[in-house]
Amino acid sequence: MDTNENILIDEKKENYTENKKMKKTKKWKYALATLILVFSVMLLYVYFWTVAQFGKISFAQVIFHLVVPMEGANSSLVLSYFKTVVWLILFVLLVAFLPFIPDTNIWKKYKANKNNDVKEKTVKRPKYGTKKINRFSKIRPKLKKIIGAIRGFYTRHFLFVTVVVLVGVIVFDVISFGIDQWLIDRFASNTIFEDYYVDSSKASIEFPEEKKNLIIILAESLETSFADKENGGAMEENYIPNLTHLAKENTHFSSRENLQGATEVSGTSWTMASMVAQTSGVPLMLPIGDNSYGKYAEFLPGITSMGEILAKQGYNNELILGSKSEFAGIDTYFLSHGNYKIFDYYTAIEKGYIDEDYYEFWGFEDKKLFEYAKEEATELSKTGEPFSLIINSIDLHTPSGYLCPECGSVYSDKYKNVISCQDRLINDYVQWAKKQDF
Repeated sequence: MDTNENILIDEKKENYTENKKMKKTKKWKYALATLILVFSVMLLYVYFWTVAQFGKISFAQVIFHLVVPMEGANSSLVLSYFKTVVWLILFVLLVAFLPFIPDTNIWKKYKANKNNDVKEKTVKRPKYGTKKINRFSKIRPKLKKIIGAIRGFYTRHFLFVTVVVLVGVIVFDVISFGIDQWLIDRFASNTIFEDYYVDSSKASIEFPEEKKNLIIILAESLETSFADKENGGAMEENYIPNLTHLAKENTHFSSRENLQGATEVSGTSWTMASMVAQTSGVPLMLPIGDNSYGKYAEFLPGITSMGEILAKQGYNNELILGSKSEFAGIDTYFLSHGNYKIFDYYTAIEKGYIDEDYYEFWGFEDKKLFEYAKEEATELSKTGEPFSLIINSIDLHTPSGYLCPECGSVYSDKYKNVISCQDRLINDYVQWAKKQDF
């Protein structure tokens, strides 16, 4: 074997090794690009799924539910995300990998066998006779060249393309969720608490010698906007006539005579945040990179809530809700701020009110909730000590609520029927309570 042959063999070996390395690199790049693409689809769909399930929510709410226990959440909501996003991922991957399918000239072979199906037109030219011209003969080469160039760029820079897509999705989510404004608010400084906040533990609060009992109904997703425009709402028809009447006959908080309601501030707009704000006067805003709200042992240990003030005055505190109380740390908050007795979904099973396999919406529906709340209030009144009872409804939870069979269907829209039913349930409970000795 001469020297030239040895050189050729060495070159072939080097080329083979280099090609092998390039193929490995390509596989690695394609694998990484695929993962980036899958993550991009999931990240993009998170926003649309969130809006579909909960409406336009604040990023503070998203952050809160990412760091608190999710036990007790309606599992069907979480499953609905994965059920849809899997199909979206498969579809996007199919479309994304179409340019990588090798050109086997199948179309050309097929077309050659079907020449009679190609439409042609005859153009007569005076001097040169007759010539058959394909309608797209001039366009096809240019189109093929353009498509080839796009395909070539795409296949060579697949990783780069997916990174650009991911960046675009991140920017979209940042703007859509309001993450940019959330970050600005977190790092902005103000003295609102120093100037206006009153520490309940240091405030002078006087109770009458004969203390009154307290019942609070926290109505999930209920708004004064459900009233008609004449009464300060946003609807043509009043879907909460009973509550409108109750509000006007008693004390309501608004800047005008009608039911325009209060301005909702950041950190008070979702279930747990609303509970905290209404019982402590503090918005639920979690500090960045800090666990000081105490999701495991305590919940916001630095605040003094209404429950703690009542407990010191000898009140028996109770919270009743139709869902699982561990969701979002509800049980931790009320146990550490007022030592509340908690009646939830599990309690209803323990007491034999519902079967172990019973589960509607988030636990049990509000029709049962208010019936159980009557019994709990009656039992609390028998102790001879003052009591406070918080009732947390759930049927109006967005996006479409829960319509129990007894609610009826007065309107064509399901959610309007749920609103109307909630109006009747709350009013019936209030009217019942007014007739009781306590």
